[in-house]
Amino acid sequence: MQAERVPDQTELIARAEALLPGLRERAPIAEENRRLSDETVQEFRDAEFHKILQPRQFGGFELGFDTAAEVIRTLATACGSIGWVANLFIVHNWQIGLSGTGSKDLILDDIFVPEHRRVSSMDLH
Repeated sequence: MQAERVPDQTELIARAEALLPGLRERAPIAEENRRLSDETVQEFRDAEFHKILQPRQFGGFELGFDTAAEVIRTLATACGSIGWVANLFIVHNWQIGLSGTGSKDLILDDIFVPEHRRVSSMDLH
C-alpha cells in the first residue's frame, strides 16, 4: 500500500496553521474536559498528520522527524496539550511500523487499513 501523494513539510505546516484558530477556540474546552474534542481529532485525521512518520509500506508519508517536530510545534502554539496529543498521534504510527515485516500482515490488516481504527492515545476518553 502506497500513499498516492506525499505532501511536503511546507504543506503540512500550512495545514497545521489553518487549524490554529479553531484549536485556540477549543483549547479551554479541551482543558476542562481533559481530552481533545472529537472535532479536533477528526481535523488531525483529515490533515493526515498521523501519516507523517508512518512508513510508506503501510500507507504513510514516511517523512522526517524535522517535519513531525515542526507540525507539532505549530499545533502547540494553540495549546500545549494539543501539541502533546498531536505528538502521540504522529509518533505512535511510526512506533507501530518499527515492529518489523514479520508482523506486516497484522499491521496492514488490523491497524493501518481500517479507517475506523486508530492506535493512538487520542482515542482514549
